[in-house]
Amino acid sequence: MVTSTYKPLKEKRGYKKIVINKNKKMRNKDLFVQKLERFESEVKNIGYNIHRNELNTAYELVEVLLEKIGDLRTLLNTEHQD
Repeated sequence: MVTSTYKPLKEKRGYKKIVINKNKKMRNKDLFVQKLERFESEVKNIGYNIHRNELNTAYELVEVLLEKIGDLRTLLNTEHQD
């Protein structure tokens, strides 16, 4: 845990303590990186399917990836709120 103190502008009673859970942030970052790497490999797989003219499979993978973008966005928004 990392702690820091700061003096609030309007409060005259003293200092407030902010506690940042660094382990949670690192875990979320690692999870995000893993998901991004899987996403990248699936994009390459779509390129392979297009090259082989397997367009139906490529379109199905695009739909799956669009859902994963939503998951990644949610994870990223959760990270900013923490």
